[in-house]
Amino acid sequence: MKRNNIVAIAGLLVFSALPVSAQDNRWSVEIRAGGNISTESFAEVDQKAGVGLEGSVAYRVLPNLSLYAGWDWQHRQAKDPLFGATADVEDTGYAYGVRYLFPVDTRAKPFLRLGGLFNHVEIEDEDGTLVADSKHTGQGWEMGGGLNVTLNDSWSLTPGVRYRRFSPDVRFGGTTSSATVAYVTLDVGVAWKF
Repeated sequence: MKRNNIVAIAGLLVFSALPVSAQDNRWSVEIRAGGNISTESFAEVDQKAGVGLEGSVAYRVLPNLSLYAGWDWQHRQAKDPLFGATADVEDTGYAYGVRYLFPVDTRAKPFLRLGGLFNHVEIEDEDGTLVADSKHTGQGWEMGGGLNVTLNDSWSLTPGVRYRRFSPDVRFGGTTSSATVAYVTLDVGVAWKF
């Protein structure tokens, strides 16, 4: 994790020296909320559709290119018992990457984002008791896109879709096994530029 943090900080420092148009603000904060749908079984158990939240900060390094980093939480419920219990599957962790905003002359500009994930999974029973945990062993990736709908000089609405995938090592009852977490999110964000 230290290595990822050092790389992210070094990248921000290097890119902060690049020229950017003075008319726009370089920093933005975004809050996203929406739903998610699993595209694969987790530990051989299907999951129901779920909900999620994300908060991120972005720094614009070129007129249409930003670096982002943030934290997210995604929640789904297993359709069948998982590790012997009716279970909720939650993944939380960090997302980082690049976001490209297409230079079109409209209020609704398409964007693409591509990045990495450093997440962990917690399996909780119906009482909220932790049944299994992966710690922070799930490195993966995400890609997505959407629209950046400008509301005024500082605020934007950002509906989008993302595909996310990572493979944590889940610990349960003294055994560790690898599982894949893969899902699509459909969400809407509100971004503030400053």
